[in-house]
Amino acid sequence: MSARADMYRRDSIAFDRAGLSYDHWNKKPPEDWTPVSSSEARLGLRLPLDWDEHYRVRFEQYFQPNVFYMNSSLLCNFARRNRDQRREAGRLFHAMYLRMMEFAENEDGLIFIRSDFPFSPGGNALSGTEQALESVANFFGKTLVRDHMEAGWSSAIVNGFVMAGLVKALDCFDRPEYRETLKGLAAAYSRLRVAGQPAPERWISYVDEDGYLWFEEYPLTDGRPTLVLNGHIFALFGLVLYADKIGDESVVPLIEGGLTTLRDNGERFRREGQINAYSLRIKDYADYSPDRTVRQQCQLYAMTGEETFRRLAYAFRTDIEASGRPVSDWTVRLCVQSAELAD
Repeated sequence: MSARADMYRRDSIAFDRAGLSYDHWNKKPPEDWTPVSSSEARLGLRLPLDWDEHYRVRFEQYFQPNVFYMNSSLLCNFARRNRDQRREAGRLFHAMYLRMMEFAENEDGLIFIRSDFPFSPGGNALSGTEQALESVANFFGKTLVRDHMEAGWSSAIVNGFVMAGLVKALDCFDRPEYRETLKGLAAAYSRLRVAGQPAPERWISYVDEDGYLWFEEYPLTDGRPTLVLNGHIFALFGLVLYADKIGDESVVPLIEGGLTTLRDNGERFRREGQINAYSLRIKDYADYSPDRTVRQQCQLYAMTGEETFRRLAYAFRTDIEASGRPVSDWTVRLCVQSAELAD
C-alpha cells in the first residue's frame, strides 16, 4: 500500500536541516591514509573503515550500511582537504556505491537495501559493536524465540544510513545515478504496513493501531513491528537530509508523520529510574547506548525547536543517572546551544 498523508497522524511540525547535527558529518580519515581505487586488496581494506568483523565473519556479508555512511563522510572530507586526490577518492567511493547496489532491491522504483543473513532482532546488528550484538541477540533469542527475519530482510535504518551516505557524497562526487538511487531509497518509505491489514512482502514503514507512523528497524518476517526508537530516528534523519539536498517535497508528510510519532510517543520509552527502553516490543530491555539516546532527543530539538524533545532528553538523562550510569555532558550540548539561540 502506498503512503497517503491521510493514512497516518501528521501535525505540521517545522524542521530545519541546518539544525540537524548528523553524527560524524565532518569526520576525517587518519592523516596518513590515502585512497587506492585499483588494487588486488579487497574493498574494505582500501576504504578508510573496513566492514566490521561480525559482518565479515559472522554474517559473511562484505557490506555494512552504517560503515557505508561513515566511509562516504570520510572520503568526501578527505577529497575536500586533498583536492589533488579528489578523483581517486571519487573512484573509491564509486566502487563502494557499486558494492552497495549489489544489495539494492528495486521494486517498481522503490529501493530497499537487503541484509543477506537471517537475524533474531531487538538489538543493533548495525552498530558495529560486537558486544551489543551478542547481548541483544541473546536476550531476544531467549525471550522471543519466534522473533525472526529471514535472509534478505530490509530495514528503515539501513535505507536511512545509505541515504545519508549518498547525500554526503553528492557534495564531492555528484553523479546522476546517485541521485536516482536516493530517490528510490526515499520512495521505499511510502510503502506502508498498516496494522490490521495484510502486510506487503517487503516494507519498512508501519502505521500502528493508533495511526502513528513508525520507520521500522526490524520488520519481522511474520509482519509484526518492533518499534525501535534509534532505528526510527536515524531513518527520519535520512529523509530530512534527502529532502533538503534534493528538494523533494513529497517526503515532507513522511517526515512530519515521523516527528509526530516521536513527539507523542517518546515518553513511552521511559523507564523511570532506569535506562530507557530500546524498543516498545519489549520494554524490559534497556537501550544499549544511553548516551546516544539522550543526544538524539537534543538533535531532534535543535532541528525542530519542539520543547517536548528537550524535556525528554533531560528526562532520559535523569533516569539513566538514577540507574547508576553517568551520562556525558556532550549528550545535551545541542539542547543547551539551541535553547540559547532561541532566547
